[in-house]
Amino acid sequence: MEQVQGLPGELVDRLIALLNCNDLGEGEWYNLSFFLVFFVGGRKFAGVLADTGIDPKPGTVGEEITHSSTVVSRERYFELIRDRLMELVASGIDESFLVQSLRDALRRELASFTDVSHGDRNRAEMRADIQQSAEDPEAIARFRDHLAAFDPSAATLSDEELAARLRGLSESVMLLPSAPDVILDRWAALTHWDQHAALILPESVFDYWLQQTAKRLRDPGGSAGQKKPSRRGSSNGVGHRG
Repeated sequence: MEQVQGLPGELVDRLIALLNCNDLGEGEWYNLSFFLVFFVGGRKFAGVLADTGIDPKPGTVGEEITHSSTVVSRERYFELIRDRLMELVASGIDESFLVQSLRDALRRELASFTDVSHGDRNRAEMRADIQQSAEDPEAIARFRDHLAAFDPSAATLSDEELAARLRGLSESVMLLPSAPDVILDRWAALTHWDQHAALILPESVFDYWLQQTAKRLRDPGGSAGQKKPSRRGSSNGVGHRG
């Protein structure tokens, strides 16, 4: 990719390019964008799903959620992600810190899926917790409040409907024990991520972007009185502000 020039949104665009890369593996763009949206939140994602081109199985919670959601194209979904990330930058979060942190957090998620024994134990516990919640009126009420915060129509769902959703979630493919072919796919996804991250979002790009940003601010055409951005890197590669 071309060198960055210290412009707003450049690092965000590189992160999106990394997420939206087909070479990461089949469907990985969807899995990674799911985690990113979970990390950054935002009401713009309420009731919105990305079109994967695959119809959910009839009678599943996935089908129910799809029918009650607005399905947008992959391109539009990444536009929404970019808008949300730029909202966070505009709110005062340093772009280099945000993008670097998300890059590293997404890698940790991919790496966690390669730890089969630990991952299977965690997923078994999550399945049990969700199944137990489906039988607990108080947990169902909390689940309703959680959904209603993003989708007001969820407030009208009955306890039985919400319990069915919870049971469906406990049967999600993401919570099932790992199959051998899936384990290989997860290792491949992590390897592909590392390869492409090294090309699109290497450590050096963050320092260079900050240097270029500082140069632009010192330029007579830049904003007067702004301080030169500073960055302190930790040993794990995530920028922290002191």
